[in-house]
Parts: sequence; C-alpha cells; structure tokens
Amino acid sequence: MGQWDLLNQLFTVVVEFDATGEVTRASPLVRERFQLADNEAFDFFGSFEFKRPARFAGELRDALASPGRLFLGHCEAAKLAIRGQIIPAEDDSGSAWFAGVPWLAWMRDHYGEELLHFNDFPPHDSQMDQLLLLSSQQRMLEDLQEVNGDLQEAKVALEGQAGIRQNFFNRVSHEVRTPLTGISSALALLRDGLSDPKSRALITMADASVDRAIEVVNFALGDASDDMKDQEALTVAVDLRHLVAKVAKLFEAGALEKGLTLETQVDDALSASYWCPDLIVREALINLVSNAVKFTETGWVSLSVKLENPSVEMGGHQIIFTVADSGPGIPANLRKTAFAPFETGITQETRHGGGTGLGLSSTEAALKRIGGSISLGDSHTGGAMFSIDLTLQICADSPQIETDEVAEQVYVFDHSLLLLDDSPTNLSLNGQLLESIGFSVTRAASGSEALAIAESSVEPFDVALLDINLPDMTGYEVAEKLATLPACKHTVLVALSAYSEAKEKQEAADAGMVAFVTKPFKRDAIAALLASMLTMTEFERSGSSSSEQQADAAFEPMDVAEMIELMGGEAVVTLANTLEVEGLENLQGLRSALVAMEYHTAEREAHTLASSCLALGLVSVGRQLRQVESDMRDGNRPDASVVPGLELMFTEGLANLRDHLSGLQSR
Repeated sequence: MGQWDLLNQLFTVVVEFDATGEVTRASPLVRERFQLADNEAFDFFGSFEFKRPARFAGELRDALASPGRLFLGHCEAAKLAIRGQIIPAEDDSGSAWFAGVPWLAWMRDHYGEELLHFNDFPPHDSQMDQLLLLSSQQRMLEDLQEVNGDLQEAKVALEGQAGIRQNFFNRVSHEVRTPLTGISSALALLRDGLSDPKSRALITMADASVDRAIEVVNFALGDASDDMKDQEALTVAVDLRHLVAKVAKLFEAGALEKGLTLETQVDDALSASYWCPDLIVREALINLVSNAVKFTETGWVSLSVKLENPSVEMGGHQIIFTVADSGPGIPANLRKTAFAPFETGITQETRHGGGTGLGLSSTEAALKRIGGSISLGDSHTGGAMFSIDLTLQICADSPQIETDEVAEQVYVFDHSLLLLDDSPTNLSLNGQLLESIGFSVTRAASGSEALAIAESSVEPFDVALLDINLPDMTGYEVAEKLATLPACKHTVLVALSAYSEAKEKQEAADAGMVAFVTKPFKRDAIAALLASMLTMTEFERSGSSSSEQQADAAFEPMDVAEMIELMGGEAVVTLANTLEVEGLENLQGLRSALVAMEYHTAEREAHTLASSCLALGLVSVGRQLRQVESDMRDGNRPDASVVPGLELMFTEGLANLRDHLSGLQSR
C-alpha cells in the first residue's frame, strides 16, 4: 500500500503537493467541498485562511519550514475548516502532504448547517484525530512561546526607541528654550527703560510673540513628548476676556501691516472665570485668527466670545467663540472637506496664503477630545466664519467682572538671591531682571562656583535659583550640598530648567527644592512664586518673636467683630469649631491634590478655606491661601511643600481666634 492510500485510510483531509506547491491530489471530502474534478488542481494555501501557525505566510516552503506544527485553517466558500500537519515526502522530490481532520469546533460555530456525517470519516479518523491533537500540542505551545518571545523583543525595542525619542525631545527642548529665556528677559528690561507709548506697544507685541513661541515649543517638544493629550486637556481657571485679548494681541502687528481692522467682542454676561482646557482653546483660536489674517486682504477680522446658554446642567455655560473675516470665504464645494487633513480650502483668490491644511483638522480633533465642536459658516460680508461650541464649568464663587482691566500686583523684594546658570547671556539678563524687582543677586556660572560662594558668604542667601543642566554637576547635587550648609538652613531652593518633564520635577523635589521654574520665565510669574515661598519661610523663621506679634500676624480681631455683633458670640464659636474640623480637612485635601498634581482640586480647596479663614479674621493664612489660589490660576503651580507652613499659620490663627472669643465671653 502506497503512502497516499495509507494516509487516506487514516485521515479525512489529505492533500498532496508537488515541489512547486501545486496540488496534485486531494481526498474525497476536499474534492467534494471544493467541487473539483478528479485531476483538477486548486490553490490549497490560498483557499484557506490559517489561524495557526502564527505569522504563516501561506506558502509551501514556509509550511515545510514548520514540520510538526499544528495548522488550523478555514474556508468560507467551501464551508470547511481543517486542522492537521504538513508531512514532507521521504524522498528528495520536494513534495509533501497535508494530513488532518475537519476542525469540527469551528465548523459547528460557523457552519452549523454544513456539519459532517459519520460516513464522511474513514474508520480510523477518530483515533488519529486524538493522536494528532496530542502530538501537536507541544508544537502549538512552542509556537505560542515563540510569538510571545517576539512580542517581548518588540516591546523592548519600542521602549528603547521611546527612550531615544525622549532624550531627543529633552535636548531640543533645552536648546530652544534657553535662547528664548534671554529674549524674554531682555524685552522685559527694555520695556522698563522706555517711556514712549508706541515703543512700549511694540515691545509688548514682541513679548506676546515670544509667549507664542514658548507655547509652540511646549506643544512640539516639551509636553508633547509624554502624556501630551492629558496635558492639553488639563483644565485651569481662565478669564475668557483675557484669553481673547491675548490671542488678538498676537496678530495686531500682522493685521496692522495689511491695513486690517482686528476687532474683539466679549459678552458682558460671562462669568469671571471658567474651568477651561486653556491649551486646546488657545491653540484653536490662534489657528483660526491666523488663517483669517492670512487670507483677508482688505477689511476686518473679528474674534468674539459670548454666553449662548446659561442654563446648562451642573453649573456649566454654553460658550461660543467666533472668528469671522471679510475675506473671500470658502466655496460651498470645498466646505465638506474643510476639516479633512491636507485640505486647505484654497481658491484662486486665496492661493497666496499657502498652508498645509493640517490646522483645521488638528483643531477639530483637539476640540472633540474636550467635548467641543467647530463649525463653518459665512460672515455678514460673505467671508469665512468659524464657531467653536464648548460647555465650560463656572469657577466656584466667581463674581461678575465689571471692568476689562485687572490690576497686576507689583512685587518689590528686599532679599538676597544666588543665581546659578551656565549660560552667560541668561545669567546676565535674568540677574538684571531679578534685580529690577529688588533682589540683591549674586551670580554663579557653575555648581562648584555656587557652592564656593555660599560657603564663603557672610550673610545667608534668602533664595537660591539653580539651573539643573550644568557642566560640572547637576543642580540637584548643588541643592543637596547647599542644604547641608548651616548658612543655607532657611534658603529657599528653587529649580530652574528648560526641561519640564515629571521626572525632572520629582528629582528636584527629592533634592529638597520647593519649586520648579521652567525656562523662560516671566518677571511677574517668578515674582509671585518667590513672594509665596519667602512668605512661608519668613513665617517659619518668626518662631522666636513674641506671641503678641504672632497674634497680630495670624489674627485680626476687627474682622470678626462685625460677625459677632450680627450673629452673637455662641454662633461664631460654633463657626470656629466647624472651621477647625473642615479647615484641617481642606489642608489635607490640598496636600493630596498637590502631590497628585490635580490642580483643579487644589485650587478649590485653597479657595474654600481662604474664604472661611478671612471671614473669621485669620488674615495671614487666608491671604496666603489666596496667593496659592492665584498662583495656580496663573499657571505657577506650587507643590506640597507649601502645606506645612499653611498648617502652622492656620493653627496659630485659630488659637488666637479662640483666645479672642474666650476673652469676650469672660467679660
């Protein structure tokens, strides 16, 4: 008996191939299911979709390279599923056989009406089915282990590539942010020396452009490298009036150069501030206004924001931003694809404007991520009009704003500061910038120089602003060594870096740094941050002062007198008891939120406790909490190291409030 006849007695599915992979013979079940004549050839491997082995390419040579492997395949057209093995011929002809059985489990689940009958199987098929299954299990396990090994290798390779990409982002981020620091500082100093309104306005425009460049760097290099979408969607407290004004400021020069009128309109019914994904909304408006100015040759461009629906559930407002222009508009036949990638909507009239067509597509995608939408219409003159529809939550207890201008707080310091930066330009300009707000600045260009200055200094430094990336050692090492010097016991250590990753911020915190400043920094922003840090430190240093002085700093009796007169002493005592319990909970919540970098929650905790403290005369801690709240709204986010000082101030203020109330009750 030949090998072909023997296989057909043992197996239901038998196929013979020649050396080229062409089918020369097939068992009756295969011929019947594929409706083949006796000698008719067919493409066996092409007819079946194989589930096993993994990555099987469907060629005979690949099958012969996997002897003993379990093959699982199915053919929808023939209503046949098979499982079996490839058996090479014993001679050198290069031919082979597929020997197997119907894959009944697959056929039962997928081709129920095509189930086989008992007579379709040869006498020994059921026994050989079991033997085939047992002999191929080990091969199947090896196959899966091989796939798992390949996947693990691919995972390691991808992680390595991610590390290379991250290093690239960090390096380019540092190299781009460093010169921007010098430009920003130089503009601030130049503005101080100008009295001409026109010159100051030009400096303001240039400064706004630097801000825009910094945002682009943050998007493309810094924050974009890790968790970009989460960072983009992060909500912060935003005054929509200021947002519109800042976006318009970026394009004043371009509009003026083209003779365009750039208008802004703000609905008076808007609340003071909203929880808003500032990065996404700002980018969307910048993209739309940029296009409007680019494609409009004469006339006007307008940017407006209005309250569309104040009755949205859960304290939200439906907000509509609109960017319109008097340009040629977008033809009706191009509007359906206006938001598709690489579609520019350019016509013969607007061809000079150029563009890649990625802006509107990415804008629409980003707005969808935050639950918003963008639509296209016509302005009243026939130009383009884009509308952004968002639902934003109102910041708690935000009053209506009665004026478009908010006074900026002016900080004047009388403190010493050690500035460490290896860039001569930034060392000079940032030193002058800090001196312009009252700091006595000592400069160091390396870690070793900074340590030598600190060790030999007669007076301790109030602040040390330390660059992280240095030629001789890291800023983290400098911070750790400064902390061991007796003269630096109370020095506020602040990290300064062009990097902005969570890893760098955590390393700074581990080294004892209480804040992290990303280059380039703004004078007002760093002044507010240092004011907050110095207030905390100076309060902790004041432990040797008299209790009467501490009482004056922590508690103001006049602030609670009116409340006592209106409500009675017992009611105020009850409020004090409630404040003690809820205040400690607020402080714990603030600490947890700052550790988790949940700044929305942290701002609410600070706001709630500040209001309660100020109402009951706890002035110091109330004002400090207001400062923390303000810093977070401005993007200068503190870390959890501020909480111990707040707890001390709260405890002292509460104790003085109780002493005051006890004195009143004993009279």
